[in-house]
Amino acid sequence: RKYLNLRILIVLAFFGVLFTIIGYRAIKLQVLQSDWLASRAQRQYDRVVTVTGKRGAIFDTNMNILASSVSVTSVAIRPQQMTKDDKPAAAVALADALDMDYSAVLKSLNMDNGFVWLKRKIGPQQADAMRALKIKGVELIQEYDRFYPNKSIAAQTVGFTSIAGKGLEGIEFYCDAFLTPAPSSSRIVRDAPGNLLRSITPELDPNSVGVTCHRVVFTLDKHRQYIADAVLAE
Repeated sequence: RKYLNLRILIVLAFFGVLFTIIGYRAIKLQVLQSDWLASRAQRQYDRVVTVTGKRGAIFDTNMNILASSVSVTSVAIRPQQMTKDDKPAAAVALADALDMDYSAVLKSLNMDNGFVWLKRKIGPQQADAMRALKIKGVELIQEYDRFYPNKSIAAQTVGFTSIAGKGLEGIEFYCDAFLTPAPSSSRIVRDAPGNLLRSITPELDPNSVGVTCHRVVFTLDKHRQYIADAVLAE
């Protein structure tokens, strides 16, 4: 009986220590670290994504378009939504549809990032091929790409933009603040695996620089410029 009472005391002491540890852990998470955990959870599941709008056009003196923006499709992936066993087959299909190297695609699929750009600004045929695949964790995102209909005519004067849509040379650079559209924000809510639960319509940020993008018209005449280029080429 003496040993039985000792065993009971040991068991009670064990569970007492165990419940004390659990209680301390619960108080630490619910009280001491509640704000930090709530903030971290919100960053994971409730994100604000910046959306770039359509860049302003550039015209010559006769209102002929020298530079404009067209809607294109970009491919992004969410590796966490794919299982390890599905990634090799997905890499084969994606590499074939996007004309990319298989090892490069598989490397992107194996990243720990929640969001990875796979290929930016693809053509219509590749976009159609991607829609037909319907691979989980692959997203098609609409962006804008810069289009120069006159190709080499006044190319140095007009300039060009980066893949992110920022002016780098010529008018595109010097008038970048006028041509750049206002950034807007879209609130995206996802579950633990990263599946989209809700998306709130983007709203204009009134505090951002360049709230409204403008078109730029300058005195160059593209027809006269074409003639001048042809004469100089001779």
